[in-house]
Amino acid sequence: MPERFFFLYKIIFFLIIPLTMYLAWQNRLYNFQEERKIIRDFIKIIKSLFFSLIILMGLDFLLRDISFSRLIAVYFYLSALFFLGVSRVVTLWYAVPFFLRIMPKKRIAIVGTSALAFEVFDRLKNQISSGYEICGFIGKGKTPNNKTIGKISEIKKIIQLCSLDELIIVISRKEEINVLDILKIGDREGVRIKLVPDTAGMISGKSIIEDVGGIPIISLTELPLDQPLNAALKRIADIGIALLLIILFSPFFIVVPVLLKIFSPGPVFFPQNRIGLDNKPFELLKFRTMHPQPQKISDQRWTVQNDERIFPLGRFLRKFSIDEIPQFFNVLTGSMSMVGPRPERPFFVGKFKNEIPYYMQRHRVKSGLTGWAQVNGYRGDTSINKRVELDLFYIENWSLILDLKIIFMTIPVFFFPKNAY
Repeated sequence: MPERFFFLYKIIFFLIIPLTMYLAWQNRLYNFQEERKIIRDFIKIIKSLFFSLIILMGLDFLLRDISFSRLIAVYFYLSALFFLGVSRVVTLWYAVPFFLRIMPKKRIAIVGTSALAFEVFDRLKNQISSGYEICGFIGKGKTPNNKTIGKISEIKKIIQLCSLDELIIVISRKEEINVLDILKIGDREGVRIKLVPDTAGMISGKSIIEDVGGIPIISLTELPLDQPLNAALKRIADIGIALLLIILFSPFFIVVPVLLKIFSPGPVFFPQNRIGLDNKPFELLKFRTMHPQPQKISDQRWTVQNDERIFPLGRFLRKFSIDEIPQFFNVLTGSMSMVGPRPERPFFVGKFKNEIPYYMQRHRVKSGLTGWAQVNGYRGDTSINKRVELDLFYIENWSLILDLKIIFMTIPVFFFPKNAY
């Protein structure tokens, strides 16, 4: 093997390993603070390796002057699948149980008897590496399996009788819990205190604690794409995929304009203002599918089935989403992403933000050419509430693997469209 090719193999090798590790992390394979199952973990390993292989194939396509051995790639992924599977079995069946046996348990009690307190109990019970022995609940409400060990007024006595190491206070709007009094008791008895605020119904997103000049500040709406590394990886993927698709769909940029000039004289492209990231407007690009009309009408009217504004060729382009192809350039320039909530016109954004809870949260990430709502059948004239619900799920649970999954799910939607008119 020539020295140059051996050097390239080493570069690919050192790129693929951290990439595969990142995909495994996105699949929560390194998170042992939850219940683990061999079959589920093995499926996650296959998914991580599969998407890593897809990216390797993309590199092979882009570097066409270099021929990589497919056999070596197959050997690498089969061996990785075998060793990762074996290591996962050994870890879950032997290593984790061994360390849990020899590690001392922390004796804890949950202060509160709300539904959230019961959820905290269930999650701690199912965490394979929590290291907790849960003595029960402290409060006056009914608890599962009669796990109540006393009232809040008896906390000092309960701490001493149960030899508690830690108290987890679950704040609920339905219970009166004086946190300061419990903190004082915990301080005197040498017990650690943890707090679970009831944020359900108040926010959308995930919370983290930031340290600002030594002051702990809770961010209630932290999202995966707020992290610079995730945002950078998504942007790199967007550029690579957009370039690849522009090359693959390049014939459309010749054929469609010619057909439009023949069957509907007028502009080839239809630029339209949409609202994107951080509520900022941008110009979305499409192939024109309607007869020319005043902008005020096009900006404030939904497209409906058998819309008289659409000419026959335009109907065909819309049915198979061919009119959306110019948006690859929106992705390339950074005003859009390949995957994200579909952007809406300013008129409808102003309308929906006052009618639909959390609607404006959609603009915390870049708008997408396709999205979780679209691949689940919510495109065109469908429920806005359901579309927002699915968009928020995507935003709060973003991962590179979810993006790739949505892109693959878009393919059958492209060829067998529903609600496209």
